[in-house]
Amino acid sequence: MRFSFAYDRQQLANLKVVKECRLWLKDGWITAESFERMQQTFPSACYHPNIMIRLLLSIATLLALAGVLGILGLMFHSLSEDLIFAGLLVYGGLGWWAAEKIFIGRHHYKSGVNEALIYHGCGFIIGGVAGLADGNEHVLAITATVVFAFAAFRYLDLLSTACAMGSFALTLFYELYQVEALRTFIPPVFIIVFLMVYLWTQKAKSKDPEQWWHHNLVVVEALSLLFVYAAGNYLVVRMLSEELLDLYLAPGDDIPLAWFFYGTTVIIPLVYLYRGIRNKDVVMLRVSLLALAFSVFTFKYYFSLNRPELTLTSAGVVLIALAMWLMHYLKKVRNGYTRESIRSSRWAAVQAEALVISQTLGGTQAQPGKPFGGGTSGGGGAGTGF
Repeated sequence: MRFSFAYDRQQLANLKVVKECRLWLKDGWITAESFERMQQTFPSACYHPNIMIRLLLSIATLLALAGVLGILGLMFHSLSEDLIFAGLLVYGGLGWWAAEKIFIGRHHYKSGVNEALIYHGCGFIIGGVAGLADGNEHVLAITATVVFAFAAFRYLDLLSTACAMGSFALTLFYELYQVEALRTFIPPVFIIVFLMVYLWTQKAKSKDPEQWWHHNLVVVEALSLLFVYAAGNYLVVRMLSEELLDLYLAPGDDIPLAWFFYGTTVIIPLVYLYRGIRNKDVVMLRVSLLALAFSVFTFKYYFSLNRPELTLTSAGVVLIALAMWLMHYLKKVRNGYTRESIRSSRWAAVQAEALVISQTLGGTQAQPGKPFGGGTSGGGGAGTGF
């Protein structure tokens, strides 16, 4: 049996369909009776409470774990440091085991309890490895990347996915920073590496027909785009150069290749915006808006007109004009993409629409052996009968 995520596939698939159908009901696309039929057709035993219940259960679980940890600390505090750090590894692994065998095995899906156990386990496994490695930054960064990536893949966890991406970026930065000759190449290397990661996510989404890791890949996709932009942003590069490379800039001086970073600060958000609209890519469209806002802040930070009222008014006029143009542009159907189609893109991700319609909404079906009739209720001919 190949390694996969920890949840029951059928139960999780049914839960996803019911959750999407609930959105249909909320938007008035289906009736309450149809939604009830959908729940009966796609029963799910998964326990998946709302966000407030999940938060409360997470807090309660962490408090209980703190009590257990305190008792263990009193029992084993006299051991050597190496044994304590090894014990942290075992304790973190037991947290994962408890999450998977006790709670996920009983159909807890992101209930708050299993998430608290997963994060708790991640923290103690990373802490145990860091202690055994005497706080070696290289080992710590790689361990964090591997642990969070495992948790993201195994438990479909979005926060672990974001932490894995952050740990990977930290590992890459640390490895390049350790070699003095490579320090000046950190921005272009980040641009190239995370551009490749972004392209990989596009390919991975096409190879995941059931979309189990769809939301995880969306997180990777968005963070990859943000890292590419950050690596080309003038403000980020200049501040990191001054703080980490001990670059002293006198008044009027500028960083090496400043023209390149001026250009990327402007061009990258515009490319994101164009491709987001052109390719119907909601993720890239949203990232482009964040990047545009930070680009405005970057130039405002270094190039001020000393007229804040003029700057704010001009920026407001530009943003309003851009918003009005986009609303007008996306009002018309352009290759199936409009301002109203964001919701339907969710349906494309889970492939639930056709399944729900065929299973629950029903419809007139042709009788076997009578593909065409003479205009009766079961056929499609042109007779006079109806």
